[in-house]
This record gives sequence, structure tokens and C-alpha cells, in this order.
Amino acid sequence: MNIYLRHIQNVVRAYGRQMGRKVALGRPRDPQDKVSISEEGKQRLLEDIARRLQQNKNEIQENTQRARKIVFKTVNSKGEEALEEISLEEQPQLLEKLVEKFLEKKESGNEN
Repeated sequence: MNIYLRHIQNVVRAYGRQMGRKVALGRPRDPQDKVSISEEGKQRLLEDIARRLQQNKNEIQENTQRARKIVFKTVNSKGEEALEEISLEEQPQLLEKLVEKFLEKKESGNEN
């Protein structure tokens, strides 16, 4: 059979469709379609998956720790700006003080 260059794409498509029909009709596959993975390959795959999971876990932990921190900017007596971090233990006390200040300002604003 002669197949011209312009018809090669059609032949490839037809072959793909025929292979799909064989699978859809439940015909047994050729033994050539079998794929086997060596034990070494399986081990490498499992190690790669474990490494990726560990990296994801570390990234999630880092992001969680960053999200819990309160960072604010301060200016020292020389006018230099610095970033300061408040520990998790100090955060509730700071938030209480802030709420007290806001309530005081709100109450003093209502009296005028």
C-alpha cells in the first residue's frame, strides 16, 4: 500500500481510533502493551514521592509559622526604622492592650 505524505496524519488518526475501539470493545490487548516497572524503579518512585511530601510539609509549616507572627515597624531615637516580631506568648497581651486603647479612644470620642 502506498501512502502519500499528505495522508500520513489521517493514517495515524485512524490507527489511534482503531486501538481505542479495541479497548472499548473489551478485546484482549496484545502482550506488547504490557509495562513492567523494576523494583529499583519502584523504590526510586517511592523515595521521590516521600521527598516531595516532606518538602511540601516543610513549606506548609513555614507558611503557618509566618502567618502566626505579628511583625511591626518601629523607629528608634536616631530615626532608623526596624522590623520587630512579637512572640506567640506576647501576642494575647498586646491584643488586649490594643483593644483597651481603641475602647478608650471610642469612649473619649463619644463624650465630646
